[in-house]
Amino acid sequence: MPSVALGPVDLFYETAGSGEPVIFIPGFATNLHLWDHQVEPVSRHFRCVRFDLRGQGRSSAPAEGYATADFAKDLQDLMEHLNLARSHLVAASMGGAIAVHLALEHPELVRSLTLAGAVVDGFTDWPDDFTARLRHARKLAKTEGVDSALTDWKTHPFFLRTRDAGGFFKSVLQYSGAGWLTPVRAPNAPTTDFARLVEIEKPTLVVVGDSDVDPCQELAKELAARVRNARRVVIPSAGHLPCWDQPDAFNRALLEFLEGNATARLNSG
Repeated sequence: MPSVALGPVDLFYETAGSGEPVIFIPGFATNLHLWDHQVEPVSRHFRCVRFDLRGQGRSSAPAEGYATADFAKDLQDLMEHLNLARSHLVAASMGGAIAVHLALEHPELVRSLTLAGAVVDGFTDWPDDFTARLRHARKLAKTEGVDSALTDWKTHPFFLRTRDAGGFFKSVLQYSGAGWLTPVRAPNAPTTDFARLVEIEKPTLVVVGDSDVDPCQELAKELAARVRNARRVVIPSAGHLPCWDQPDAFNRALLEFLEGNATARLNSG
């Protein structure tokens, strides 16, 4: 698997297939293997790129820089390194915040968005116990070590309906803990990304599992309502990560969306 030095971080990535680029963005604390069930079918028609976020998987963990804007800048730099034209972004959980941020700040880089179980900066309707869990994980990482924090994180409601949880935790959950150990500062912007969703004009597929946590169910509805060219698909018998929980159903929805918004189908640039 190749890597590239992009400023303070070395990003690991994989590519497969040819055609229009589709970039898969993992969620918090996960690696590129989150997309193991998508790359083979999608790469038959598109050029697939997947990568590990800074501090996750086999990418390096710099001492700071774990805000959404930092992750989005890494993605922008990776796209430049790979000489990618406007790309379809497919994102899960926290990866959704990264994809949305890039679409808002650099819409010229984005052809479409697929947001699965997405989180978006500025959405505030999280239950108190969710924010308390994150604070507890940070405390555990600093006082008892990252392994203890990860053990606790595996019991988060996000994973209650995860298919093959044992395999998921073994192959996909791979985190250095860097974001827990360093301060994460909110972007210095007058308006949050959630408030700016109405600015997004890219075709957007909002995917949510029918058993995802309530805040993500609500956020999926908000995304579908606020983004101008968005539609929502609910995947039966899926939790927070429908790409992993129900890959066949997820892939059908994804491929239909991608093929409908590819340049060849749209006859536009």
